[in-house]
Amino acid sequence: MKRFTLAITAVLFIPSVSLAASFPDVPSEHENATAIYDLQRRGIVQGNDDGTFAPDRHLNRAELLTLIYRANGKETRSIYHGCAKDVPSEAWFSTVVCTAMHNKFVQGYPDRTFRPQQIVNIVEALKMVLNGMEFTIPDLTQEDRLSIDFIGDITSSAWYAPYLHRSIALGLLPASFTENNTFNASESLTRASAAEILYRALNTEDNFLEDDDDDEEDEVPSPSSPPSNNSNNNPPPTSSGEDLPIYKTGETGERGASAFFFEISTNTRVKVEARNLTSASTGLKCYLYLLGENGFSNEFFIGYEEGGGCFINGSLRAGSYQIEIRSPSEGADYSLDVDYGLGDGNDGFVDAVTLKVSRPRTDTLSEGDYEDWYHFSVNSREAHRVKVNSVDDLSCMLFPADNVDLSSFSIPKCGNTEEYDPGDWYVSVKKKKNATETQTYTVELR
Repeated sequence: MKRFTLAITAVLFIPSVSLAASFPDVPSEHENATAIYDLQRRGIVQGNDDGTFAPDRHLNRAELLTLIYRANGKETRSIYHGCAKDVPSEAWFSTVVCTAMHNKFVQGYPDRTFRPQQIVNIVEALKMVLNGMEFTIPDLTQEDRLSIDFIGDITSSAWYAPYLHRSIALGLLPASFTENNTFNASESLTRASAAEILYRALNTEDNFLEDDDDDEEDEVPSPSSPPSNNSNNNPPPTSSGEDLPIYKTGETGERGASAFFFEISTNTRVKVEARNLTSASTGLKCYLYLLGENGFSNEFFIGYEEGGGCFINGSLRAGSYQIEIRSPSEGADYSLDVDYGLGDGNDGFVDAVTLKVSRPRTDTLSEGDYEDWYHFSVNSREAHRVKVNSVDDLSCMLFPADNVDLSSFSIPKCGNTEEYDPGDWYVSVKKKKNATETQTYTVELR
């Protein structure tokens, strides 16, 4: 039978590493010593309390994610939490797991768990490392498939075949992993093997090239003008067309504002985080607008402000949007992160919960959940009152669904009995402070 051998074509840039052993269980002659001590020098791996490294101990999913984030140098964000049922916000791995799920390079299970304590096998680890280190995963060619098919009992139809082939092509796997054309896909990942794979990922030619490409992507795109807003005498700042996710740093421009334009093709949830890097005490304001044919529509979000940051977690319908951030003065340094988010089912106009007259609803704004949305319809001009308890901790705003000139329209106020014109109306119930606290409230239409 003809045998196919995968050629390892990647170039590894091996740095000079001192192998003066600091872990008693990793002598200098250990096959993974170079990798372990290089990662130790970089602060990616650490020893145990007893001074050992435990190279043969198996890693779980949360531990591997932690090492990947240390290796790729990207920040984890504490605002991301509640991503899975078995990832409590107080757990040591909550931030890294939820950031990784938010960044979509790991997924949970259909039962909404992540299983952070589950031991990682080698193919799961390869997928996590490749995605977390942002390597591209090309489609398999026919030649690639033939080479995969002749590795033991591995076939090119396996879900992990593209990740395995890419890992071998990049040189992430030591030759011992595929000795004699065999590969144990279910083998559990050890600390030593994880160090070896991450070390190789950090020192591939592809890694250096991709870092150079990232520098080019940070260039400011050519500005484009969003649709004009006929009801606003002060035009919005110039928007730059972007694809999600958006991550930007810069200075607020004219009138202390900067804006970015993006489109989404399907209904989805989007999370916005903006921070004032010049002065955390003054913070930023942020706004998210759905754009209509003649400018801004009535669907817009006003960000929640706390701790020098401004946050939006909104359920959006398909369409064109502008995200705008404002500082008290021009030239303030800011960071902006706009990406797909998670929600609890009533986070915007598109999935607002229906209110019925004299049928109060009790809901909860959990930790990190800033705002809930409701909807009701009026058939003829009628007097109504929208009442929310806990008004000291929550704000309430009303929005008409039909396009109106908001600069001259008198919007009813929550808590007041007022005449409502026929049509659809939306109610926003939002935290005023303490995003980390859970707040239960009752909203009622009378």
